[in-house]
Amino acid sequence: MSMLNTLRFGVPPVAMSVPSISNAIVVAFIFIEKGNLRIHYFHGRYGFWAYRFRYQNSDFDLIGYDSSQNRGPVVERSVSINLATNKMRIRENINQNAEGGDEKFKDTWKKFTLSKSIKLREITDFDGLEIQKMGVSGILCKRGLS
Repeated sequence: MSMLNTLRFGVPPVAMSVPSISNAIVVAFIFIEKGNLRIHYFHGRYGFWAYRFRYQNSDFDLIGYDSSQNRGPVVERSVSINLATNKMRIRENINQNAEGGDEKFKDTWKKFTLSKSIKLREITDFDGLEIQKMGVSGILCKRGLS
């Protein structure tokens, strides 16, 4: 059975608690969704961030990133990056009085270029993969890569 088939069939999500810089507990789930490997971090009521990898050419390529910054039940900002299409969507809540479910979002789309794909085996520290507010030249800082 190939590695991809092993990942697609019979592998339940793996959950673990990991300490964060702020000493808050972060829960991480690793699972397969639509044939892609997902590494999803939950930071309680403060949001989440997640990485999507696709197995291709005998390696796992980073194909997506999603994050949400929350204030309790209120989503303040979310980012979705598609590395296959080189597009990034930033959603910012413009309703300062939102209580949860009544957010109003302003969507901003950006295009970017990435000089080379990011491989899972090259990532030495997921905390080092930081999303930056960069222009069209790039989106991911290189810290955390081997």
